[in-house]
Formats: sequence, structure tokens, C-alpha cells
Amino acid sequence: MACLHDYLTASARQRPEHVALEDPGVAEITYGELDMLSNRVRDRLRRMGVREGDRVGIALRKSIDSVAAIFGIQKCGAVHVPVDATGPVERSALIFENCTVRAAIAEARLAESLAERMGDREVALLPLDYESGPLPLSRALEALDAKDPAPVGQDASRDPEELAYILYTSGSTGKPKGVMISQRNATAFVDWCSIAFAPRD
Repeated sequence: MACLHDYLTASARQRPEHVALEDPGVAEITYGELDMLSNRVRDRLRRMGVREGDRVGIALRKSIDSVAAIFGIQKCGAVHVPVDATGPVERSALIFENCTVRAAIAEARLAESLAERMGDREVALLPLDYESGPLPLSRALEALDAKDPAPVGQDASRDPEELAYILYTSGSTGKPKGVMISQRNATAFVDWCSIAFAPRD
């Protein structure tokens, strides 16, 4: 695989009706549905001004939506920067500001605070309201498309040496430090996991 989103595209083509992800007691999504949802994220991000190579922050709980957001960012040709949605908002804002995110997909309860703490930089925000029910990503995209439809595009073509994502660690001083992970690094890890753990279809 050349890049991360190729795994999803291949799985959606081979087994579109198989369950890809499950939020216990909340919802489940097939590979085909996940592929389509991530395509909508891709198109919306481009409508928001995100271009290839831009950084896009993710401040979401672990969920179907957070996975769809990751794949959508990758398909857009951007670099995803995840933060802990349960952690201090000051730390998340520092991380987003440090790597100059162009946009962020965040839980609605965090969005305003993040915007206030990222200084004068204009960051496009896609807030997801988890308080109004499960799978807020689909609801948010539907509402935006009703007002301002996002043109349907194609997945970005990524070079294996390009950045896939940036992970921030606390570092020895306690100040967040970014570790840049290339597409080659990321896919090599996925391939190793597939061999080591031998997941079943």
C-alpha cells in the first residue's frame, strides 16, 4: 500500500458489506459506509480551504467519527494531528498552534475554547455535537451540505515519503514535542501488525 487511505479503499472494494468498526451500544459501520463517510470529510475539508500538505487537528473521542475523520484528512492529502479530547484544552490548543493547523475537527464542547486559545490565526473548525446523539459527523456534514454543498472530488495521490500524521508526546521537559510520521512509516507499522496479529476477515 502506498498510503494509509489505500487500506480503506481496498477493503471497501473487496468487502463493502463487512462491519469495519463498532461503537458498542452506539452504532456500527461497514467498510463501504466508512469509505463514503470519509469521502464526504475529504470534500468538506477542501471546501473549508484545506490543501495538500496542510495540517488538520482532531480533538475527538475514540469513535467511528474519529476514524472517518482520519481517513478523510488522509484522502484530502493533508496531515492529521490528533490530541486527547479529554485532556486540557490549553495543551490541545498549544499543539494545534505549534504545527499551524489549517483546520480542526473537534467536539463542539471544545471548539470555542480551542479557537480562543489559538491566537490570531484563522482556523476553520468543524464542530461535532455529541450531546445531540450518536454519529454527529454525518449530521454535521448533512447540515453543511444543505447550506453549502461541497463538490465531490478525488483522493489525493500521496508519496510514501510525505507526512501522514504528527504525534505529540510530553517529552523529557513536559512540553509537547511533535514526532513526524511518514506514509511509509505508517504503512510499515500496519503491515507489521497484520503479520504479527494475523487478524481474521
